Amino acid sequence: MTLTNRPLYLVTDRTGLTDDTFFERLELACQAGVDLVQLREKTLASGDYFRLAQRVKMITDRYDLPLLIDDRLDIAQAVDAAGVHVGQSDLPVAVVRQILGPDKLIGATTKTIAQADRAVREGADYLGVGAIFPTRPTLRRCVPASIRWQRLKRGCRFQSMRSVG
Repeated sequence: MTLTNRPLYLVTDRTGLTDDTFFERLELACQAGVDLVQLREKTLASGDYFRLAQRVKMITDRYDLPLLIDDRLDIAQAVDAAGVHVGQSDLPVAVVRQILGPDKLIGATTKTIAQADRAVREGADYLGVGAIFPTRPTLRRCVPASIRWQRLKRGCRFQSMRSVG
């Protein structure tokens, strides 16, 4: 699978939402033309994350949309998601690629040129350059993504890599 022609990438956030509201909004986003969904959950226990991912996948499957699971290779495999997005503290991209094989999507969060270069060499399909605004579970001072993206873009030697940021 490739990210070609998938410009609208939705990263979910259930903060402050009831389950009904979350699923309703996800359904509306899919109807409105989102091209790919990344399920991002930083605080759920494994069983709860699995059950949530199953429900999200039922929705994305209805719209023939790829589902990526954030950080959790096990959950991605368990629900047969289109792939996984990993951060710098997760399993290395090379290990994820070895486990998932060539047909699944792998995204990697990168904040430096060295990280981006390594992720590409290890088999990442796309790069995430971080949040524009800090998120509640990872609240910290950060360089805005637009600035980081410009630095990465200037420093990277690869042209065909898709980036999200």
